Amino acid sequence: MRGLGACAAGMLLTLWVAALATAAEPDYPPLLPADGAARQALQRSTGVLLGEEQKAIGAARNRKFRAGPYEWEAAVMTQDRKDAAGLAYSEQQYELQRRWRLPGKGILDRRMGQLAVEIGDNAFADAWHESARSLLAGWFDWLREEESAQVLIAQAEIGRREVEAVAKRVSRGDAARIDLQRIEVEQGRLVVLQAESARKAEAARLALLQDFPDLDLRPPAHHPLPAPVEGTDEEWIARIVEENHEIELAQGIADEAGLAATRARRDRLPDPLIGLHYSDNIDQNRRNMGVRLSIPLGVSARGAEAALARSHANIAAAESSQVRRKVESDARLDLLNARSKRSQWERLSVSAVQATAAAAAIGKAYEVGEVGMAEWLSARRQQLEASLEAGAASLSAHEAMARLRLDAHQIWAPGHEEGHSPHQDH
Repeated sequence: MRGLGACAAGMLLTLWVAALATAAEPDYPPLLPADGAARQALQRSTGVLLGEEQKAIGAARNRKFRAGPYEWEAAVMTQDRKDAAGLAYSEQQYELQRRWRLPGKGILDRRMGQLAVEIGDNAFADAWHESARSLLAGWFDWLREEESAQVLIAQAEIGRREVEAVAKRVSRGDAARIDLQRIEVEQGRLVVLQAESARKAEAARLALLQDFPDLDLRPPAHHPLPAPVEGTDEEWIARIVEENHEIELAQGIADEAGLAATRARRDRLPDPLIGLHYSDNIDQNRRNMGVRLSIPLGVSARGAEAALARSHANIAAAESSQVRRKVESDARLDLLNARSKRSQWERLSVSAVQATAAAAAIGKAYEVGEVGMAEWLSARRQQLEASLEAGAASLSAHEAMARLRLDAHQIWAPGHEEGHSPHQDH
């Protein structure tokens, strides 16, 4: 019965030692998978692979914009002609033609091509960031279930030893048989909880590996105390908004839509078609050469296209502003979550220590006959629940702080060099 207090004291000592041991590594949040391993898993994730295709699409669109919408066209025509005298002639005609962009349109197209590359790069970076968020959430979901399972394993082992101790007391006549029955029922409940917790841990592991099959799932060796949020809200918001890929992507799409609207207005003045043609007959006694110039005369369709492009540009600009507001709002929620989760952990950790001390004291009182088995088992349940809640709160506080650092591009940012990280063996 003294095992509960000793176990809790050992856990607290381990936490403090781990906190001191990891204090020298402030640049990389604790409990996360190794930086290099996380980056490798992200590189091979479906979301990032799709982001790479967005990057390739941007490069292809750039080439398309630079090449322009027109290409050379070649045509060959043959015909048979019979004159008034009844003589038949076989004639051939050859044409080579192309539309040409008017001055200024090519410059706009090249600017749109550059924007297409930037949009592709930002789409890739945003896909990487979203995959990193998914990895972070899945990792902590698995850690919570895994650590709960380990706590229940330890509690079940302690409970098994307590059952043996009570059985010996019953055999000596120092305890009633009903006490043995009650603690055996409690032990059976712990075994069921342990099995259910192990199932949840395995389900969380499989869910994480489904998205990141190359990730090495090993629980961290140390579990330091959650760190407080340093700095003001405005400092954090500035970090998160600065070079935010979601904002840059939306702004790039809006800029491209604006250029497309300008381009559509320019297209109200149509591009001319210029061609060369040559014809002769089989005897080559009649040859013709000429130049062809063709300009569309209708304006209704091009005017509608310009109006449509202008509306698309207005929509894209409004969406860009909305994305910026959303990012700023999410940043404030991240900050609120990080601070509140740590405060919640502080309260629950105190409650866990108190519940553990109470359970140990009531266990000693039961040994000397001052309280009954029911009171002791109730104290044990409260101690277990408080320990599980404090452990989950600690992990949630770590996750909230890591999410804040992730959104501020301080960890797992795209574009970093691969290789060994100084924090890989934290």
